[in-house]
Amino acid sequence: MLVKQLTLGAKDNLFKLVLTWAVTFAAGWSVIEPIIGLAPNLQQVFQGTNRLALLAMLSVIVALVRIARPKKISFNFRNHKISIKFGNLFDEHGYKVIPVSRRMHEIDVVKNSLQDQVIQKFKAGNGLKRYHQQLNEYLDGKFVTPVGTSEALTVVEVGTVAMITNNDERYIYLALTETEVGDIPEDNCSTSKLWTALERFWQQSGSFLRGENVNVPLIGGGVAGIPLSPDHLLTLLIVSLLSDISQRNGKITTGEINIILHKSYFEAIDLRTHKQKWLSNY
Repeated sequence: MLVKQLTLGAKDNLFKLVLTWAVTFAAGWSVIEPIIGLAPNLQQVFQGTNRLALLAMLSVIVALVRIARPKKISFNFRNHKISIKFGNLFDEHGYKVIPVSRRMHEIDVVKNSLQDQVIQKFKAGNGLKRYHQQLNEYLDGKFVTPVGTSEALTVVEVGTVAMITNNDERYIYLALTETEVGDIPEDNCSTSKLWTALERFWQQSGSFLRGENVNVPLIGGGVAGIPLSPDHLLTLLIVSLLSDISQRNGKITTGEINIILHKSYFEAIDLRTHKQKWLSNY
């Protein structure tokens, strides 16, 4: 990750890299000269090419650090701390939001998706029966389209949430797509459905978060098939959150709000642009 931070930062800001190096080199030279003059013993160490090489190397390090792409940014909005960072959703503390289909009981979902990883955790502890029981209890009365007797065929509305726990891990399922199994339809989701799901999620958040931290992945990519870039999906997610906070006059009962981006999005999303956008406005 560090190598990508530096190389992408240098690629995006080559002029700034060179300028920072030159300014740092000049400033370092002006500082070192009088110090060496006051300490003659250092003249033998820092002389000629040794002094130039050391100063040039330090200047390169400073310049690379200054232009490196950040892995995390944070800003405050109406007394709420919002962080955006690259990492593993399952390493975070607090509630973890998992986008799923409207058929929440689906089991053989897309391999390695967030939902699949949750299901595998339950399977590892022989807890698949408990998994379905929790969904049934939370979704009692929320089924809107009983298309069959099988749980896997029961459909809920977009934006429906269900909270399940496995040991100390707490997950919030958010109904978004039509299915996560088999042949994924082209109309599996849409931008309007994504906005509806996010809007309903934030509206319901106060009833179960109650001051706890919440960790939200980048929603809308993958099998959702929404034709927006990862950067635009991130913007949409942030706007939905700020909109809800504004509508409630800042009264949203959560702890820290963390947007967790998978490392695969590091090239597609430059957090510096979001830092300029959100920090400058808020």
